[in-house]
Amino acid sequence: MAVVEVKLSSGGSSVNDSFAQLYEYTRQVYAEQFDLRFAWGVTVCATEMRVCHFGPDLALSSCAMDEATPKGRQDFITLPVNWSLCEAAQLGRDPTISRVPGMNWWQIECPDDPNNGASEDGGCGSSYKPVKTYYFSRVICGADHLFGRYTRCLAATDIEPSEEAEAAGELKPRFVVKDAWPVADQDTTKHSCDEVLLLKRIKKALSVSSSEDLVYSQIAVGGRVNMTVDNALVEDNTDNLYKGVDIPSNIKVPRRAHRRIVTSPIGEPLHEVESVRELILVVGDIMHCHSAISTECSIFYRNISDNNILIVRREGEPTRGLLIDFDCALDLSKERTGMRGEMTGTFPSMSMKSPTLY
Repeated sequence: MAVVEVKLSSGGSSVNDSFAQLYEYTRQVYAEQFDLRFAWGVTVCATEMRVCHFGPDLALSSCAMDEATPKGRQDFITLPVNWSLCEAAQLGRDPTISRVPGMNWWQIECPDDPNNGASEDGGCGSSYKPVKTYYFSRVICGADHLFGRYTRCLAATDIEPSEEAEAAGELKPRFVVKDAWPVADQDTTKHSCDEVLLLKRIKKALSVSSSEDLVYSQIAVGGRVNMTVDNALVEDNTDNLYKGVDIPSNIKVPRRAHRRIVTSPIGEPLHEVESVRELILVVGDIMHCHSAISTECSIFYRNISDNNILIVRREGEPTRGLLIDFDCALDLSKERTGMRGEMTGTFPSMSMKSPTLY
């Protein structure tokens, strides 16, 4: 339900220490619990109790509730009562992820929306959004940071798990489900860095490309996550997450949307390369793909790093290289002028002078 940190004293240092410990514990919880959208925490310093809420970009704390006073005890009792009346989504859980009964597998609903969540007026519609169900038993990488995109990657299959299918070896993962909270405009058609739209363009352009034998991330489905809360279908974004929360005016919170993308093939980390020759083959593929998406798709990648280069091994075929993670990619087909103040990419791999003109 919530991480609790208890200190015997209520001095300033104890409060700060309890917050610091709470942050570290919550980060570990995020890394392990892939169905967590936001988290609650509680600090108790002597008789003073504080409740914390951890979201994608900030941590909020209540004022101290002093359990030595009637008012403090009343607030303390009200808190668990209110929590008990909440739905799972309001407590931070993701209702679109659930356990497959009787098996060590989970199922996850992935948006299968050709409009990527946009309604006819460019906003987020409230009608039914189509989804496709995938199944996973292995987490490739967890969300190991307290703030930011919360990116999680899951090795998945579209075959429903059963003991028979597992015994027959039919449940080998063929897809990667990328679950993240990127910065996003309310109107999906206006966001120049929307990974779903860019991957769909890449798939459409390169599937008929004159460039032969390209290996690239092929999107199956993707879009923004919607869930039912209080009998209403809502988009899972920070606007709804912080609705009714009194955030100080001097704190600017970026708008983020919960997004899920399913792609193939599955690759292995670059550090698992087995020879210099294999490394040359992988890097050659990456250069070929990077050039193709720039010249044939008008997409500027902007995030080359060793974490975004994978090795693809298929039985009976040569080793290939795969470029992933188009979160920072830019749509060059849209008219742009002036300077771009935003810094992008993975810091150790960024050029010393990042280009700001576009």
